[in-house]
Amino acid sequence: MYLSLHLYISPTEVKKVCMTDLSKNMKVTELQKRIEDEYGIEAGLQKLIHKGKIMHGGQQETLLHYNVNYNETIQVYKRVVLSEVDDNQTKNKETEVEAEKPKEESFEDCDSLYYKIGDLVDVK
Repeated sequence: MYLSLHLYISPTEVKKVCMTDLSKNMKVTELQKRIEDEYGIEAGLQKLIHKGKIMHGGQQETLLHYNVNYNETIQVYKRVVLSEVDDNQTKNKETEVEAEKPKEESFEDCDSLYYKIGDLVDVK
């Protein structure tokens, strides 16, 4: 059986690859192990989607359970570990804080023909 896989490794990196020698009786966990061996995405971090359904391998489900046919596409998303996201966000915030330091504005006294400094204007 021939399948097309779209590997979403990060939001900016997408790989389109093909896998052969698959059968409809192959278990989802076996497919996840094969993807891990060939493309380096850990089985625990994979999220497989076919026709809008998330494919789980918990109850020994096969590709036949999800009606996967020949020449169809399965999307493989790499889940992001929360600690990695937190580390990246803190680094980005630190650089933003350094870049956004407010500039000190300097004001100069000016003279007016109508008012003096300290006069009350538009006060009832």
